[in-house]
Amino acid sequence: MDTKLTLVPIIETQKTIPPAALYERDAAFYLKLSIHAFRSLVRAGTIPFRNHIGRKRRIYLRDDLDLYLSRLPRHFGKATIAAIEDSPRADERRNE
Repeated sequence: MDTKLTLVPIIETQKTIPPAALYERDAAFYLKLSIHAFRSLVRAGTIPFRNHIGRKRRIYLRDDLDLYLSRLPRHFGKATIAAIEDSPRADERRNE
């Protein structure tokens, strides 16, 4: 009986570190915005950008994008608001 042995190389999986800075299209995708909506927010100064020294291409820090997301107003449905107002802690919040 002739056995064939197959050698399989061991490949180490590289751990990818998420980038701290994104280019324009990736930043718009990260925020789930169209490129046009993203650019208008940048022009309005709502989303800051930076430039590498000696380069023209803008970069957007993930921390700045997360800060933009955290400042967006929260929207709750009517059922959620009613449940919050009827919760036992609602009286405590009103008395503060």
